[in-house]
Amino acid sequence: MVAIMPPSINTIAFVADDGISNQLRVAETQSPSNTVILLLPAMGTQAIKYDALITRLAANGVHAASIDLRGHGASGIRASRGTDFSYTHLVNLDLKAALDTLRAVFPTPKIILSGHSLGGQIAALYLARHEHHDVCALNLLASGTVDYRGWRGTRKVGILFFTQFAYLISKVVGHFPGRRVGFAAREARGVMRDWAFNARHGRYELAHDEFDYETGLARVVSPVLAINFADDSFAPVFATARLVAKFSPEVHTEYQLFSAGDLGTQQAGHFTFLRHHELVATRIANWAKALPDRHDKHHAAE
Repeated sequence: MVAIMPPSINTIAFVADDGISNQLRVAETQSPSNTVILLLPAMGTQAIKYDALITRLAANGVHAASIDLRGHGASGIRASRGTDFSYTHLVNLDLKAALDTLRAVFPTPKIILSGHSLGGQIAALYLARHEHHDVCALNLLASGTVDYRGWRGTRKVGILFFTQFAYLISKVVGHFPGRRVGFAAREARGVMRDWAFNARHGRYELAHDEFDYETGLARVVSPVLAINFADDSFAPVFATARLVAKFSPEVHTEYQLFSAGDLGTQQAGHFTFLRHHELVATRIANWAKALPDRHDKHHAAE
């Protein structure tokens, strides 16, 4: 009996239209597949932290890749007082360039966007902004809006206070010093501005971007798999539902809630699946393989 080696990680460099470099971390499946899942990390989390997840996805029969969000890991830029960027750079420069590179590596791929936390919001905003995209589906992985109305009880006040406090700190310092504060990592004040605006108003209005993202989101009809975790205080089910509610009523959404018992852990928190990923990867891969090669109607008729 020949042992099957787990997929390895290959890196592929790419450059956004504004000259900022980054790289894809790619795990190719050994099975015949035209399905590619591109995963976007949570705020302040480097793509390398998802290596175990994307290799497990590849072991389940789909190609998988991840990229660092701007300002982290392999990204060729760091936030500072003199270097600022916002969600719009992540959506319209980095993610766009990463998808262009994926299409060159995998001819005629069935592309699925997967986003953890902030990464899921960025993926959703890409679908809203790029009307003629060829992304066929969206996986929200412990991801929802940070609209404070998506929390219950005193946590409403907590999320509203902290998001506004984080933006204020970023304005004073010139960037958000996440490690010193104990949340995320070094973030651009523009990113924190967009994050705080969404928390306060419940809408997506990106800095230095005139596109109407709320209208764009309402046109999105790509299928969605929304995965939540029972003990996750950063992305409760209600917050995910508020994000999904922004899409067209035509969207077919599957919800999956994993408990600690499901994962075989003491707690099912926001990052638990990065260490206990087997069940999550199997669920995502099986859903992805069952999707049609193309979602022919990307947006509902206006």
